[in-house]
Amino acid sequence: MAVPAGIGFATMKAIVKSFFVKESGVFSAGNAPAMRSALIGVLFGHDDAKLQSFVNTNTRLTHNDPKAYYGALVVAKATYLSATNKQDEFFKVMYSLVKDEEFSALLKEVENNLELSSLEFAKKLGLEKGVGGYIYQTLPIVLHSWLRNRDNFSRSHRSCVGVYMRG
Repeated sequence: MAVPAGIGFATMKAIVKSFFVKESGVFSAGNAPAMRSALIGVLFGHDDAKLQSFVNTNTRLTHNDPKAYYGALVVAKATYLSATNKQDEFFKVMYSLVKDEEFSALLKEVENNLELSSLEFAKKLGLEKGVGGYIYQTLPIVLHSWLRNRDNFSRSHRSCVGVYMRG
């Protein structure tokens, strides 16, 4: 049996599991739910209850670690804020939406270190060798790069790639 190219181990495991049990998600805090949640943010970002419900369903398909949910929720809401040109509200909105102390602390690190390059920020977080597929490593770097380079998508993308290619 071959699996689709580019999926992570947790997603592959959840797909196989779905053939045998009702709940397919596995306990993992990988990036897949966050990668799938941007469109949810565009569609339902104006309604936090609907947004949370759809992000939860999207996440639990493959990942049932609450960290995966919070990462996906942040991406969805950030996408909404960006699409509606409300990026300046990002931190205020996120601190009220995210109910996870560890991720809130990571958001505070992003907020307090926007003067650093994304590579310097990654080093500050102990990620000098690169970033893996764990959402609490990936998302702070992505958010930092986005918020630091909001006016220049290409520069934001290059700064993320510069961090990820170090691993």
